[in-house]
Amino acid sequence: MASEKEMTGAAAGREWGPLAWGLAVVALSGLLFGLTAARDIVVGDNAEFMVAAARLSNAHPPGYPLLTLLAHLFSRIPAGPLPFRMNVLAVACNTAAVGLVYLTSLHLTRRPAASAIAAALLAFSPLFWGWALVLETFPLNNLLAAALIYLLVRWHGSPRRTWLLVAVAFIGGLALANQQTVLLLGPAVLWLLWRQRAALLARPVVLALCAGAACLGLLPYVYLPWAANHHPVSGWAPLSSLADFWNYVTRKAYGTWQLIPASEQGGSRWHLLRASLTSFSHVEGTFAILGAIQAYRRLRWYFWFAALAFIATGPLFAVMSRVDLSLLDARWFLSRFFLLAHVSVAPLMALGILSIAEAITGIVQRGRAQVAGVAVLVASLGLAVFQIVSTYGSVDQSGNHVARNYAEDVLISAPPRSLLLVWRDYNSAPLEYLQEVEHQRSDVTVIDEGRLPSDPYVRYVRAQHPDVVLPLGYDGKSVTLKSIVDANPGRLIAEIGPLRDDSLDNGYTFFTVGMANRVLRTGSQVDAAAYAQENERLFRLLRPPSRGEIKAETAEGVILQVYSRQFCNVAQALDSAGQHEQADQWFRRSAAVDAGFSVARPECAERSSR
Repeated sequence: MASEKEMTGAAAGREWGPLAWGLAVVALSGLLFGLTAARDIVVGDNAEFMVAAARLSNAHPPGYPLLTLLAHLFSRIPAGPLPFRMNVLAVACNTAAVGLVYLTSLHLTRRPAASAIAAALLAFSPLFWGWALVLETFPLNNLLAAALIYLLVRWHGSPRRTWLLVAVAFIGGLALANQQTVLLLGPAVLWLLWRQRAALLARPVVLALCAGAACLGLLPYVYLPWAANHHPVSGWAPLSSLADFWNYVTRKAYGTWQLIPASEQGGSRWHLLRASLTSFSHVEGTFAILGAIQAYRRLRWYFWFAALAFIATGPLFAVMSRVDLSLLDARWFLSRFFLLAHVSVAPLMALGILSIAEAITGIVQRGRAQVAGVAVLVASLGLAVFQIVSTYGSVDQSGNHVARNYAEDVLISAPPRSLLLVWRDYNSAPLEYLQEVEHQRSDVTVIDEGRLPSDPYVRYVRAQHPDVVLPLGYDGKSVTLKSIVDANPGRLIAEIGPLRDDSLDNGYTFFTVGMANRVLRTGSQVDAAAYAQENERLFRLLRPPSRGEIKAETAEGVILQVYSRQFCNVAQALDSAGQHEQADQWFRRSAAVDAGFSVARPECAERSSR
């Protein structure tokens, strides 16, 4: 018979076991996320969010107030460069989300090892890990969604513990103050509420408390009008009325129910559906499917919860987005929205691991059943380790300076006191960060073509740069880019494509100098020798990334093409001026930067081979 001391030790082991597994997976996740986190600005909305957080201004609609406030707090950490300090917020959020997925899995399975392995498989999947490294709205969304699901699952098992449901409502409000796609979890949440409707109807005060908690969670939105009027750095709407506030929060300027502009829509529904499914690794998908089968057999309420959450946040969202996946960085742009689906179904993987263990132990001899179960867990852990090894290099952002180098190359190419016309986030966001936060090249006035239709933005630029004439009412037809250039005849104008409209084709021509294109009157004379000399000088300063440095599926692939395009433009200009030897050198440079893009420009591909 076991002694009292032995029984106490066994009980302590059972008590500390779940905690040890949980701490291990959280610590490992945090360590690897921290090692691979970006130390600098990167492509996407990252730089824009950093500007908003550093200056306590507003980001693009719907404003992302919770993210901005938290990132500002992280910016105050007294260690490391500013971009890294704010990127650490993403590390913290995804690490905490991994811990909450572990707790949810543990609550459902009561198996610490399987739960920890499931959390690790989520943590080190390429999609989840990749977005744990940069300041964006998605890591915070992962954390809040994981917290909401954990609390909701616990409440479903103990509906009398009303504080859990009130906490769910509060977390839901906070989530809406960050990323509104959390509403896609609505059908799954309503399913569990319906199952416990008797308990809710018996205590209607609980619903009132939940409504109050949700409103409390929305309080970060109060920050938006304050920031718009005190720190209008980005020139978004002034939010001087309730109508302004509502239009801003509901993304009216973009289309409330549209993810992207109409010009970038048109994707095949089948391709979009497939994109949502293939965002899962083979390991994730296999264990999640097996877990869904297990849940249907033993935890049917959770099966339907997970199924509704997955369908709404994955396939349904993908089809409704209508993103044209043929665009270079469209798949990368869309994939980050699938993180919510990954977090929603991650606990199913724990059930999947257990189902395999149970199936194998049911086959082998009774004496070896325990050994077989352990073997399944070890094999699953091995898959997680393999996933870490195979993913580390592809997601590592610690040495990524592509966005910074590109923006600095554009700025050193811009003429003194020039107007610089830019469009697309990969152009505007890094430039905005360098100017607004680091105060680089303040003599250059950057005009974001994407915001020109917004009169508040135009007024903001006018206020910041009284010497710039910028007309209101840009529509690409009656008021165009040509209208802006015509209104500033004494100012040097440059652009870095693409252009939002083609009005400058009439009466103007472009001469590429480094990473900026000078806008000159048609017929303007350019000294060929001076042109070649200036481009050679800039070439020695430019830092085009190598193909191996970039993540080609992201907007970094577009940046690589821009370098190649600019070099090809210089080559063509020199060739037209009779500088054939120098032109051939620039053609070769264009192909060396991005041979794939030169193929799309036959004149570059042909000359670069000479």
